[in-house]
Amino acid sequence: MQDKALPGLDRKGKAAFAIGAYSYALAAGLVPLFVGFRVVPDFSASNLAVAFAPAGPSRLRFALTRTNIATDAASPHPNGSDVPEMSSAALRDRFSAQLEEHMCPLIESLHLATRLGRAALWRLVADYFAQLFLDAGDQFHRTRRSQADAMGILKRARSSLSNPQLHFFDLAEENRAIKPCRSELRRTFVSRGGCCRQYTVDGYELCATCVLQNPEARDIEIRKQLRAAAGLEMAEHGLPRG
Repeated sequence: MQDKALPGLDRKGKAAFAIGAYSYALAAGLVPLFVGFRVVPDFSASNLAVAFAPAGPSRLRFALTRTNIATDAASPHPNGSDVPEMSSAALRDRFSAQLEEHMCPLIESLHLATRLGRAALWRLVADYFAQLFLDAGDQFHRTRRSQADAMGILKRARSSLSNPQLHFFDLAEENRAIKPCRSELRRTFVSRGGCCRQYTVDGYELCATCVLQNPEARDIEIRKQLRAAAGLEMAEHGLPRG
């Protein structure tokens, strides 16, 4: 698939795209459950079946072989009592530990096959999950809580997923077209800890939020994209980060 989209991509780049595609598909199933319903299913490798679908946005499909969930919200039990609540911190730890256990064999295989570093692969996993937490927070109108959940899961002490570069940041642009009132366009972004290596292919550059980007250059480029997307007359210099 990457050979057609990015001819010339090296083996390390293919490993980066492979872990990204897998992480995105897995996160798309797990993160909305967590953000919207405070549910963490058992997604250990032994309990999750993976198949390739012939078409669709993602060719990967996942299915749980048995139901076993944890939650930090009391839920009805078949015998009429309530399931004891797990603390939010414990629920985050469960998600993080299961994610590490699930991804470890795949990361080891990709590392041995392509020599892309283990740390680089873990950073990409964290990037995709952070983006899905950001998206799910917007969808469920739980923006700040979802971001706190993401950081609690992905930056757990001594976790392979944790890296200092990964965080969320806000950028805003002021609309000066409406006077005397002014409005602003504000968005939250993921400052990534990993690199997909797309820039190594002729004709491609660093992604806007790549870890290899200079933060000031990154912010300037994102502000340009904000202005273009809004189609409005924006301030030449936007507001500082929130």
